[in-house]
Amino acid sequence: MRFASSFPPRGLITRGKSPSDWPLSRKLCLLFLPTCLLACLVAAVISYRAVSIALRDSLATLPLFEAKFQAEKMENVLERLRNSLFLVAKLEKITPQNIRAILPETFQELLPLVAEIGLKTGNNLGFVLLHDREAFVEIDGLAASAGPYSPFHHITSRTLHLNMVSLFPAVQSYYTGLPGHSDVAQSTVIRMALPLPENVGTLVLGIDLAKLHGKLAPYVRRNSSLHAPIQEGSFQLAYFFDTHGWIIFEMGNVANPAEPYPDFARRGYTGDLGRPGLDATFRPLAAHEDFWRMVTLTLDGHAGTMPTSAASYSQAHRDLPASIGHMPVRFANTADSEPVVIGGMAFLETSQLPFHALYRVAAHVGLFIIVVFFVFLALLYYAGRNLGAPLRMLTMRMENMLETGDFHTIEVAPACEEHQMVQASANAIIARSITMQADMESIQREVLQVRARIPVDLGQAMVQPVFEAEFGLVGSSQGIRQVREQVRRAARAGTDVLVWGETGTGKELVAAAVHAASDRAAGPYISLNCGALDENLLLDALFGHVKGAFTEAKTERKGAFLAAEGGTLHLDEIATASPKVQQALLRALSVRRIRALGTDMETPFNTRVIAATNEDLRECVRKGLFREDLYYRLSVITIEVPALRQRKADIPELAAFCFHEVAGDLSHREIRLSRGALEALMGYDWPGNVREFKNIITSAMAFAEGDLILRHHITRESEGLLSAEDSLHRADGTDIQKDAGGSVFPVGYSSASGAGGAGSGTSPENDPHAASAKGEQGRPVPVDEVIIGKDAVQRSQKTQEAELNERQLFALAHITQQGSITRQEYESLVGSGISPRTAQNDLRDLVERGLLERMGGGPGTRYVSRTK
Repeated sequence: MRFASSFPPRGLITRGKSPSDWPLSRKLCLLFLPTCLLACLVAAVISYRAVSIALRDSLATLPLFEAKFQAEKMENVLERLRNSLFLVAKLEKITPQNIRAILPETFQELLPLVAEIGLKTGNNLGFVLLHDREAFVEIDGLAASAGPYSPFHHITSRTLHLNMVSLFPAVQSYYTGLPGHSDVAQSTVIRMALPLPENVGTLVLGIDLAKLHGKLAPYVRRNSSLHAPIQEGSFQLAYFFDTHGWIIFEMGNVANPAEPYPDFARRGYTGDLGRPGLDATFRPLAAHEDFWRMVTLTLDGHAGTMPTSAASYSQAHRDLPASIGHMPVRFANTADSEPVVIGGMAFLETSQLPFHALYRVAAHVGLFIIVVFFVFLALLYYAGRNLGAPLRMLTMRMENMLETGDFHTIEVAPACEEHQMVQASANAIIARSITMQADMESIQREVLQVRARIPVDLGQAMVQPVFEAEFGLVGSSQGIRQVREQVRRAARAGTDVLVWGETGTGKELVAAAVHAASDRAAGPYISLNCGALDENLLLDALFGHVKGAFTEAKTERKGAFLAAEGGTLHLDEIATASPKVQQALLRALSVRRIRALGTDMETPFNTRVIAATNEDLRECVRKGLFREDLYYRLSVITIEVPALRQRKADIPELAAFCFHEVAGDLSHREIRLSRGALEALMGYDWPGNVREFKNIITSAMAFAEGDLILRHHITRESEGLLSAEDSLHRADGTDIQKDAGGSVFPVGYSSASGAGGAGSGTSPENDPHAASAKGEQGRPVPVDEVIIGKDAVQRSQKTQEAELNERQLFALAHITQQGSITRQEYESLVGSGISPRTAQNDLRDLVERGLLERMGGGPGTRYVSRTK
């Protein structure tokens, strides 16, 4: 083999100094380095702005929001207790029993906050209901009014207004002589007083400060609904102070949830501990200006935030920035009056926001890095698209050359030095490929001519012994082996058998094999085609008749069931039996007795029934065309005969058997098959199965000049095989065909489907003869053709129509126009002079030629046009 090609001289690769000749790396660097620097600067500025905004917004709003929430919560509790006190005042007669009865309904879930409720009269003859152990204990008014800590002690010290609730500062109360208490009961309360009209007295309500603290404290804890992940590890403290600056109670994630004493709130401050009437309070000295500035602003009705010093909170959190928010707490004497400030709620919180700001910076930087990455990616894609345009054009032209086979040099305007080098290398490869292609085509032609004529050893000497030993079922594929095994089992079983398979697969041969392998082999074997007879004739053929049963019954007839006594009855095309025949068969098979036409006597029979069909009886049962009970009666044992396209591995053995069987009739001593002919047989789909295969082999043997069958000898005008006039003949006898693109492909191959032909049903891995059919991968194989196009099919149909008789031609035109016809309509159409059997044969011939399609069974069978 010669390769006449030389690499282009280096003078073809020129190096210029213009920008279009720069290397690709230099262009990319100059394009992206300034953009990268600018993007980094923008990212740094935006990150700084994001951190500043986040710190300013978060530090200013979080403590104020918490203080506002706690203040509103406390205002809401005081307002609801005030309204509940007004509801108590509406009682017609205020007695301990009446008040105790309406307390649960009036105060509802706020009832645990009520420490005491009572009525103070002018002569101190009132009463007090003290909340003790989930119950309200009545105390006499005289006893309740004694002492400085009684519920009525402070009520007389200020002026009260009718129908207005007055709120008093928190004080401590002590009670003695309570049932079940050996010591003094005490509590810290905030009292409300409501004067009643007509000098009835004054209603007094004591709010348990500890319970009020317990209702507000959960909203500051870590498990509260207001807790956010950003507050993890922070120091949070809320406390309430009155109009005189006394810190009454505190709550927070570090404070004691059960004690309102302001322990953490006073840390970092110096001042007074305890005021008259309430020991558990604290007030910072005037030197703490930040605290008193907050109190002053709050009492003036202002809310806000301010920074606080490190001395004001826990030692463990002094390194964290902190701010304090304050919000006034207001109370209205009535629902319509203007509320007044009764104190303030402060909220102190350390902030984790600086650390979270770092995370936010990292997030922003990461985000901008991603954005910059995609921007650079877009720029790189844009640059690559423009700089790679010559390379894409070069690739497209090379692909076009590979598809068309027209190799030539390529000239594309290069954009840089690398493009020039690639183009020069591509042209060098193309030049060498042109030379190699010419040499390979020459060698290919020589190989194809020789290989297509190589005889194939089919092992003819072993076919006949195997045929006789295997019940006449030729083949060694898995499918035919399964059939032989099913035949053996069915023969031993002795029950009725259903054989299913396409037309021409050898169903009758399988039925005969079951009979021959069974213990009934010595008995008769009768085969009856159910589709060849109409309903009455079929019943007569099956069950027989007695003399005089009908007009033409001159003698007695036994019928197939009795004629096959002790042997086998083969019922072919069982799916075509009419409903009446199906009913008769079902009864006969059920009771194993028959009744001849014209008699009422039943005769037992000992006959095995083997039914065969080329239709799926299960589908016929589903459509109502075949009796389900008869199907189950026949299909005790079902043998499915595979189509030839499903067992193409058996084609060589089938060919050898056909040679052995037909050789005597055609006066051939020995016949051989070429590799090209075998590839044609392996590539065909065989819609007619073994019957069609045998006919084609017989025709090929008849046309073969010598003892070797070549590809062009397999010339039958049938779907999938080319006729002789459709083949292209070479001088050496090898047939070739070209696809639409001009490429040569072998028999059984198409340019689209590859080995085995479209729809062959056999993969190269499962087909032991695939190696001889498709050759070695990556190189051409022997060229014969098997696939025909639409024109050849139309020519086949025209040829079949030309072979029809006058009745069929006349009826076919009518059927094509109307769409379908029945046998009775066919008799009426072509004339009354023909018998039903002749009409049936005409229609069956049209079905076998593929011009009509049979639908249904029995007298109602319709024949549908395939060309409608």
